[in-house]
Amino acid sequence: MQDIKSLMDVLGMTENQVRTRIDRFKPVLNGSVRKGSFNRVLIDNNGVAVLQRVKELEGQGYDFDHIQITLESETARAQPSINRSEPDQRGAEPLPLPLVMQSLQERIESLETQLKEKDKQIVWFQQILENRILQLPPPREGIDKASRLTRFKQFIVGK
Repeated sequence: MQDIKSLMDVLGMTENQVRTRIDRFKPVLNGSVRKGSFNRVLIDNNGVAVLQRVKELEGQGYDFDHIQITLESETARAQPSINRSEPDQRGAEPLPLPLVMQSLQERIESLETQLKEKDKQIVWFQQILENRILQLPPPREGIDKASRLTRFKQFIVGK
């Protein structure tokens, strides 16, 4: 992992130029950019290779838009196509569809239960608020609404 200062030496660019290219080509860097200690920007070796390719294409006179299109096509060709019958990149077999569907259904049911509980809490809080508003004495003559609001806030807090 290299930080901005080491990238400046590797690429022969200023700090501003390096940061601009990192921001501009973040989609192409594809996870190669990370934050380190003290919020430093760190780039792994794949990201350094992409930035070196950016510099090479810039040297050939291409603009950023063309460079991005070129890099996206290069990375698309470099990535293998996904075959569902083969293990994924981590070496684990893909889950069978019925098992995935069952786990998703369980998650949906869990979220619906949580939603119902939150709805009950909202109703409960609304009832408490309505009860407290009803207990609030009516405004006296000559008192503006701001002081009534202040009294209401104090009443809710319990002062």
